Amino acid sequence: RYRYLLGLLQEIDPVSRGIDCAILVRSNSEGAAIVDFIRAHSSLSVVNEADESVGDDNPLSAALLSLFQFAAHPGDTFAWQHLMMTPFAEIFLGLGLEKWRVGAKLRESIQHQGFALTTKTWLERLSATTPLDDFARKRAQEFLFAARQFDDRGSRSIDEFIEHLRQFTLRDPSSGGSIQVMTIHKSKGLDFDAVILPQLGGRPLGGVAPRLGVRRQINGTVDWVMELPPMIVSGEDPVLSEFLEADKAERIYEDLCVYYVAMTRAKHANYLLIDHTESSRSSSFAKILFDSLASDERMTSVYHEAEAEILFTAGDHSWFEKLQPTLGHEPPDDKPKPLVFRRNKTVQHHRRAASEDRKERHSGARIFSAEGRRSREFGNAIHKLLESIEWIEEWAPPKPTSEIDAIALDQIQASLADAEIRNHFTRPSPNAKVWRERRFEIILDGQWISGAFDRVVFDGRHITLTDFKTSEVPEDSGDNALIERHREQIETYCQVLDSMFRSSAKIRGRLLSIPSRRVIDVVV
Repeated sequence: RYRYLLGLLQEIDPVSRGIDCAILVRSNSEGAAIVDFIRAHSSLSVVNEADESVGDDNPLSAALLSLFQFAAHPGDTFAWQHLMMTPFAEIFLGLGLEKWRVGAKLRESIQHQGFALTTKTWLERLSATTPLDDFARKRAQEFLFAARQFDDRGSRSIDEFIEHLRQFTLRDPSSGGSIQVMTIHKSKGLDFDAVILPQLGGRPLGGVAPRLGVRRQINGTVDWVMELPPMIVSGEDPVLSEFLEADKAERIYEDLCVYYVAMTRAKHANYLLIDHTESSRSSSFAKILFDSLASDERMTSVYHEAEAEILFTAGDHSWFEKLQPTLGHEPPDDKPKPLVFRRNKTVQHHRRAASEDRKERHSGARIFSAEGRRSREFGNAIHKLLESIEWIEEWAPPKPTSEIDAIALDQIQASLADAEIRNHFTRPSPNAKVWRERRFEIILDGQWISGAFDRVVFDGRHITLTDFKTSEVPEDSGDNALIERHREQIETYCQVLDSMFRSSAKIRGRLLSIPSRRVIDVVV
């Protein structure tokens, strides 16, 4: 199935064509397996929306870890044999290093220079003999960054360093014209040009019956809780039998909702992959698809020696050849490039929040006071409501569940009465896309930056970033004061977007102040 999936991706060629393609799966482990297969068998650029382990998800990092493992444990024959199968074997030969001297030289370098400079030295040697592709170069920079972080601890323990790398994770930023792998749950509210569902699976709808039964009344109060006996017993008891039937119906409904989300993310093409064995299971979703859509006249499709029957097809098969790329997409340069390290005089090794305001300080008394707590709760309620707005013409205001929610909703509705603010949440064109509360982690100019975009609208060659502000603004405070207060944050967000897309798209930043009901452009 993975070979066929890879062939399908190579035909669509999302990266070169500027097409947003998503592979939706039920679990992060399945997503990681697909990402590993694509990277191992092709040069396609693929982004895993789950946290990825920088230390062991690619051949380069694995080789570096074996290098350090051998330095710590010279008797580790597995680590040495692994190194002999990598370009490091040639490097050892070129440096005239015998087996026993490799570990000694590495240990000496670690003691005198630390892990970061030692890693950098060996990466430069590797790059001089073996040009790396874009993904390997990216992982090399991230491996080096993790080494710098470890050096900040002051430790020279190689075993602790290896463990640090194995636990070090980052999340790849996604960009326009990409292959994204994510769970169906995470895809809710997003849309893509094409969606591939490789894991519809043959598991029964509703999954396995629970071992612990919880029966609730209509108002939600718990009626009883018990460990359920085997089905042969439960089926003979009318109360338990009724409970199990209702519980199964609820679980089946939830599963169907998940599949509905998965099958409604695509704007141009859906590709649904199932195994023949899965389509024969009576209570599986694959069986439903097979019975509902399978045609008697079937074609055969072959990718990477993986043969598949086309059970159902509709629409234009070559849709991707006619689709116009978005965001000024430029085809990638596939030519391998040497690994280049920036030589900064000062390098930040710590993780920084993109919204970190270095000019503003709050007293501990205010932060932990009842007023401070209420202010944070109000801000969270405002952000949650604004996140719920994809496009204003389709928005249905949620029912408040607390006093703060009610106040926040009143503020939002009053702000949306303003034509300029309302227009900001209006779909600018039929093909426009929006990110809401989209989290990111990225290494930018030597810093590990974490954050979340409140709202980003993509419309052709224009990207509009909006950051929501809920703090009260003095009446005599002009736009310039608010801009200067948050300029550094907006500039950082725009740099992150530019790094993600690297296109000719025009990026502009805005502040939306809810208390003062103002939309303010920030020139960056």
